[in-house]
Amino acid sequence: MSDPPVLLIVAGCNGSGKSSFSKSLVSPDFEPFDYDFYYLKYYDSLLESDIRDDMAHNMAFEELKKQIDIAISNNSNFCYETNFNSTPLYWPKLFKKYFSLKFKNKTLQNYY
Repeated sequence: MSDPPVLLIVAGCNGSGKSSFSKSLVSPDFEPFDYDFYYLKYYDSLLESDIRDDMAHNMAFEELKKQIDIAISNNSNFCYETNFNSTPLYWPKLFKKYFSLKFKNKTLQNYY
């Protein structure tokens, strides 16, 4: 059985260089998930309203969730960028839970 996939999380304050840094950590054919990119993409696509910001955040979160589900299904590495939100360990715990069952004889590596 192959090694378990790696989940790489690049966290930092807004404007701290997460996008530049994360791209230097992964292979050129791999694109880290940039939450800010998806948030702005969805925000710009929505009509002006009181809930526009919340809707864009929800849509970006759903896209992140979808891409993580695909990575888990394909046993592939995943990298995402985040600022320090209220649930910073949710995704690492999900990855660890899933791959601990699948790769029982392997040690999962945590990088912080």
